[in-house]
Amino acid sequence: MGLLSRFFKSDEPQTVTVVNGGLFGFDDSVTDEELLQDGYASNADVYAIIKSISSAVANLPVELIRKNRAGEEEVITEGELFDFWQEPSKGISQKEFFNQSATYLLSSGDLYYRPELITGFKPESLEIYPSGIMSVKGGKSYRDGATGYIYHDKGFDTKIPTEEIIHIKYLDPTIKGLESLKGLSPIKAAYLSLEASNDIMKGAAMTVKNQGVRGILTNRTDRPMSAEDKKEASNIANKKLSGISNINKIFTTNANLDFVQMGMSTADLKILELGILSLRQLCSAYGVSSVLYNDPANSKFANVHEAEKALILKAAIPNLEDKILWTLNKSFMPMLTDEDVKLKVNKSKIEVLQPDQALEAKKNNSVSKALLDLVSSPISTESKVNILMFSHGLTEENAKLIIGNEQIRSEA
Repeated sequence: MGLLSRFFKSDEPQTVTVVNGGLFGFDDSVTDEELLQDGYASNADVYAIIKSISSAVANLPVELIRKNRAGEEEVITEGELFDFWQEPSKGISQKEFFNQSATYLLSSGDLYYRPELITGFKPESLEIYPSGIMSVKGGKSYRDGATGYIYHDKGFDTKIPTEEIIHIKYLDPTIKGLESLKGLSPIKAAYLSLEASNDIMKGAAMTVKNQGVRGILTNRTDRPMSAEDKKEASNIANKKLSGISNINKIFTTNANLDFVQMGMSTADLKILELGILSLRQLCSAYGVSSVLYNDPANSKFANVHEAEKALILKAAIPNLEDKILWTLNKSFMPMLTDEDVKLKVNKSKIEVLQPDQALEAKKNNSVSKALLDLVSSPISTESKVNILMFSHGLTEENAKLIIGNEQIRSEA
């Protein structure tokens, strides 16, 4: 429900919070399901933000790494463990598994896994449990942590022991968070911006839907128009003024008429323009740039490239590496194997993070030119070697080798 509608719907109980002297109808008891419904499932901006981050998470190169006896890391490319991670959940590929995982975490602040076990055997799959229908049971003290989980499924509640659930969440340091033992979603932190965004989108949709008449054509004389005259005037106006073919055309008449235009006021239109501000606030909550989501400000190619790079570095990698993979390596991998095996992001394979080849080539050309200028300078070989040693951090042996090779090339 939107911010404005909460103000004017008097039959609903209001939870009022005073913020800097302002009154806002904001209820901080919003559930994970409401966050999913009001945010990801109903708001185009939130959907686009979460989808881009979760897609980036899904496309990060995740490798299965084993440490050998010498302590060296080896990439596993075949075998039982490798096959498991090609389809970690039933009917779901590795990429889709991480995509869904990131979507739940980003939308609700919570992510629940449950290993599906066969008695006496290792886990055969790792199922994702929807965060919107999960609740956490706590102890008598905040320090007790989770004592169990409840899965709400179409009116039936299933209790799940704590040891059967792997719960990943964002920190919620509030009393509400400590009591519920759930995570703080970025949407909840920016909930006022979300409600404003939803109201603005509803306002824009209603403006288009309820356009109605564009104006009223009225007689300026003292003599009222007959029913036939009004009908004929309406027909002429609709025929000559309406339709896309009449855009920018000038219509003239010798009748003594006035036209009263109807539509949104300038102030109403300004409110719709505030949608870009809500977009930027939502992007800020997720640590991404609004340039990627149709924000016209500074949307140059260089800015878009940097924004894409920042999305990977500040949103995708931290969520996958520091939240999801860290927890799986600690809590789930020991169920699969006794070996020292872990899931790891190979950053060297992420194209957007690699140095720009043209820039590197230009840099190398500059270094080569500087080196040739140094070799051809009239100073002594000893001075040339010292310059390379102190300016570029080379050893004396390597500096002499480079000077010698370049000297031969220049003479040739």
